[in-house]
Amino acid sequence: DTKAINMLHIVATIFQTTDIRHRIVQPAVMLLEQWACCTQDVRLLALLYEFLQPAKRYSPAFFQLAGRLMRCGTEAEQETAKLLTRRVCMQAGSEEKGGLQIVIQKYCPALSRLVLGPHARLRLHAFRPLAVPSLEPVFYDPDSAQSHIKGKDPLLHETQKMKRQYKQERRGAKRQLAKDASFLRHVRANDLHAKEAAIQHDKKRIRAALDESTNNYKVMRTENARMDTKLHGSYSKNKAKKKANPRMAGNQMAQKSTD
Repeated sequence: DTKAINMLHIVATIFQTTDIRHRIVQPAVMLLEQWACCTQDVRLLALLYEFLQPAKRYSPAFFQLAGRLMRCGTEAEQETAKLLTRRVCMQAGSEEKGGLQIVIQKYCPALSRLVLGPHARLRLHAFRPLAVPSLEPVFYDPDSAQSHIKGKDPLLHETQKMKRQYKQERRGAKRQLAKDASFLRHVRANDLHAKEAAIQHDKKRIRAALDESTNNYKVMRTENARMDTKLHGSYSKNKAKKKANPRMAGNQMAQKSTD
């Protein structure tokens, strides 16, 4: 066992333990986890720390072995287990600490009070509080010789800034009014076009109805027409008077001309 532990220590020293797919490192880690589940040796805990901590990999066997050493080990083994577990928790990132707390509470409850309790008390002292920045007031003399220089007179700077802002807002309002006027003209043109189209549609409908009635009337006259050659009276009401009056070129005048 001592030779195997020494060989594993040499492997951890020579090869990079961060390469989880290494041909030598991966079997060594699997062997260490298997031994840690069935034995109780502080050297295995130290070797697991050397293999897992540089790569920041998670191993339940590490916490199980630490819990067993805390419960049943000697005083030196207990101190070593405390030290290594504290180092793992302190070197873990902010995203990993929540997972480590769950693991410690599940696999080794004896370490939860040891590792998480003191760490919670020291959490307020991890970072120093930031001091509130204080600004010194700056006074400007408008009567000084440098007041006319750009950036020296705050009142002049604010006045120019407000003037630029006013010009920008006025131009923006003009552009917006022009857009609104164009939109209203477009809407009115659409309304007029719709009204004109409705009027033309009504005119076409009325003309079509008149043409249809005229055609129907002509068809009726053609169907009910009769051939009649009789004379139905004179074409004028005063024709009899004209015939009786010789001065009006009646029949007598026609007879005289023939005689």
